[in-house]
Amino acid sequence: MKLEQSQKAWVSELVYDNVKFNETYYEILDHVITALEAENDENTTFHQKLNQIWNDDFGGYENLPSLEKQREIEVNKLIGKKHWEIFKSYLKFPLAVITISLSLVFIFISNYLSESSLIVMLLSIAMIPNLVSVFMYWRLKKIHNIKPSIKDKRISKSGAIAYQTFYFIVIIPQIIS
Repeated sequence: MKLEQSQKAWVSELVYDNVKFNETYYEILDHVITALEAENDENTTFHQKLNQIWNDDFGGYENLPSLEKQREIEVNKLIGKKHWEIFKSYLKFPLAVITISLSLVFIFISNYLSESSLIVMLLSIAMIPNLVSVFMYWRLKKIHNIKPSIKDKRISKSGAIAYQTFYFIVIIPQIIS
């Protein structure tokens, strides 16, 4: 079946309205359009074939959230595995020495900084992941109307961890004393 541009646009809008993440949007859109174009049965209409694809290949519209959750888990495992590999690479000889040296330099410099400037510096470091996350959301969703990525959630979680670490290091000791 040869799809017209209006049909492709309609399928694109339908998929956009029913999925949450950018990665699954493009996968499902490509799958549906390819399946529609591969259909040679002239007895079925465009809408009948589209419903058949949704039901046979995805289990219906109501099954899409579970498919996306499954994809999100897969992507998060891959990202976690990659982060762990990066972390382990810092424990190897050349990077371990550099990391320890930079940490010692930071500790040495922090002895000469005032407490307020140290807090501002740590808070700034903690804010970077959140600022990146907000910028990515604003740029992609609000300007270009693109679905958020599964990876964006990972960046937001990193920002939350950075803030928790900041509070643990700076705020809690001040409250206790």
